Amino acid sequence: MALSVRIEGIPDPSNLTTYSVTEDATGLDPSTPSGGFGQIQFTAVDWPNSKMLSRNDITVVDSVHGRITGTVQNVTPDGVTVSVVGDSELGKFNARRVAQPFSGKMSEYVQYLMDLSGLYATLDYQAPDYTIHVPGFMDNVWERIKLLMSAHQLELTLVGDEVVVREPLLVESSLANAVALSTSVNRQTSSLAVDVRYYNYRPITKGEVYPVKGEEPAIQTVEAGETIEFELNINASLTKVYQPVPSLDVGPGDRSGTEGVYTIVGQDNLPIMPAQWKAAGGRLDVFLTDEPGILRCVLMGAQIPHLAPFRIAESAGGTDYNSLHITGDGVAWEANAVRLYTGADPKVAAEEVGVEVDNPYISTPSQAVATGAITAAAHSGADVVIEGTLARADDHPQAFGNLIGSRVYHDGAFYRIETTNYSPGGVSFRGSMATTIADFNKVWEGKTQAEFNEVWEDYDIGQFSLMPLNTE
Repeated sequence: MALSVRIEGIPDPSNLTTYSVTEDATGLDPSTPSGGFGQIQFTAVDWPNSKMLSRNDITVVDSVHGRITGTVQNVTPDGVTVSVVGDSELGKFNARRVAQPFSGKMSEYVQYLMDLSGLYATLDYQAPDYTIHVPGFMDNVWERIKLLMSAHQLELTLVGDEVVVREPLLVESSLANAVALSTSVNRQTSSLAVDVRYYNYRPITKGEVYPVKGEEPAIQTVEAGETIEFELNINASLTKVYQPVPSLDVGPGDRSGTEGVYTIVGQDNLPIMPAQWKAAGGRLDVFLTDEPGILRCVLMGAQIPHLAPFRIAESAGGTDYNSLHITGDGVAWEANAVRLYTGADPKVAAEEVGVEVDNPYISTPSQAVATGAITAAAHSGADVVIEGTLARADDHPQAFGNLIGSRVYHDGAFYRIETTNYSPGGVSFRGSMATTIADFNKVWEGKTQAEFNEVWEDYDIGQFSLMPLNTE
C-alpha cells in the first residue's frame, strides 16, 4: 500500500519508499539537560542530480501525523535509490554563537536565540512570560536552549512550521492503540543529596564589577615603557565596560555610578600624579571578551625609568592595597547554593552528594529548589522507563511535536514521553516516570489513611514510588 506521506522539496513529492522522523523532548532535569533537535530520514527512487538536495529545506507531510520541516544534511544516491538524512528545523540551533547578556521577557529571549541561530520560524510562546536577567555566552545555542528550558521547567518543540514553548506535563496522550508496551526498573546508583547553584542575577548600569566582593585582587606591576596584558575574572556579563580613570587617591568604597578609577605608585611607594602618568605614556585599557565573566586588560608603563616599576595600587605602611575599580553595563551575579536531600536509603546510597547542578539559568533560591527537586528524584535510587509502539491509526493521531513531551498513564503511574520515532508502521516511544503530587491527590481524594494503608501496608516507600497511583 502506498504511503500517505509526501516530501515537499524534492522533484516528485510522492516518490517515497520509506521514512522516519525522530523527535526528543527537551529534558526537565537541570543537571543533565537532554534531548536532540530531531531528525528526518527517507529513502526514495533516485533521480538525476539528487545529491544537489544537500542543504535544501524539506517538509514531511503525513496525513496522520501532520508536518515537520527540516534541512538536508546527508544525501547518498546509488543510481537506484537515494537515502536522505536531515535535521529538523530546530537543528539550526546547533550552532556556536556569541550571545549578549539579556534583560527582558522570557519570550523575547527565546526569540533572540532563534534570530541568533538563523531560525526564522514563527515562535508560538504558550508559557508564562516573565522578566529574566541572564548572562551572555559563547557556546552551542542548542545546549543553551536545553539548559534554559530545564531551568524554567518549560519545553520547546516544533509543531508544523512553528517553534512552540509550553509548560510540561499538561498534555495527556492515549495508549489505546498501543501494540507493544513494557516498563523497566533500574535501581541505579543513589546519593543522599544534590547541590544546586543559583546566581541572583541583576541588571547593572555603571555597576562596579571589579574587584569581586570577597576576593583579594592581585597587584599588577609594570616596568617603564613595558606593556603587559592580563585577564580579570568578574561576576558579570557586560555589554559595555568603562575605562577607569587614573587618580591620586581612591579610598574605600564601591565605585558604581562612575567610570571606574585606579591609582599608581612608584618604586618609592609614593603615588604618581595622574597628569604625569598620562603625559609619559602610562595607561590602562580594559576590553570585553567573548567569554562572559572575563575582561582583558592592557597596562602600559610610563616612560619614567627612575620611578619604575609601577604598581596599580595604593601603598600604606609598606603594604599595597588594590586601587583598580572597574564598572560596566550588563548583568551581574552572586553565586550561592542550596542542598536538597533525595530520600535515598543511607544504607545503600553510594555518595553523600551525587551532583552539583550548575545551570546558568537558575537565578533564585526558589527556582533552585523547584528545579533541583527533579535532580534529587533522579538520584533517589530508582529509574523507571516505559517503551512502546503505537499503531498508525487515523482515529488516534499522534502529531509531530505534540506526542513528544506529553504524558501517558500506565500501570499506576504517569510517564513523560521523551523520545519518539515515526515510521510507516506507527510510532515507537520511550519515556520516564512523571507522576506529580497533584496526580496522587486526585486519585486518593476522599479516601482515608486506613484505606491507603490497606493497599500499601506490605510494601516500602521505594516500591510505592513505582506505582504511586495504584488504589487497590
